[in-house]
Amino acid sequence: MKTSEEFYNAAITAGSLVIDCEFCGKTYFATAEEGIYEEGELEGLREKAKKEPEKYIEDPNNDVIHWGRINGKQFVYQCCDEEIHKFENFIWDYRYMIANYIKAMSIKKMNEAKFDVENADKLKDI
Repeated sequence: MKTSEEFYNAAITAGSLVIDCEFCGKTYFATAEEGIYEEGELEGLREKAKKEPEKYIEDPNNDVIHWGRINGKQFVYQCCDEEIHKFENFIWDYRYMIANYIKAMSIKKMNEAKFDVENADKLKDI
């Protein structure tokens, strides 16, 4: 099963010229706008890609590589799809528990904030 576009749309939060996928160790670099690179940087990446084509992936169709972060690791859009899909499945399978947790924690945080607002004047007397 593939990761859905809905999950990617929610999870992808950034775009970079060069980015490592921390799930597999591949390095992606975008080259639709080659002039953005510092002198020698793109040539170095292309040289690495010649030596290790499975590790260094050039994307000439985009000016950035889209990526997000899951479980403390950055991942690249459509890279390691099977691994990323596990997270999507977990969230979907436990959506009611997650929704209940978010609701309960939101109420708790709201009550704490309300208490802080109601008692803020007392802080200046300390």
